Amino acid sequence: MARVTGLEPATSGVTGRRSNQLSYTRARVGAVYLAFKSASSV
Repeated sequence: MARVTGLEPATSGVTGRRSNQLSYTRARVGAVYLAFKSASSV
């Protein structure tokens, strides 16, 4: 198991998973924000 710290270069696999997780989280947060915004504006 490879340990990844902020100073070590991440492998492409870890980087890919991390970016996928980031974009997924961003999409979830955006959807929740839009839903909350539309619900609160009623």
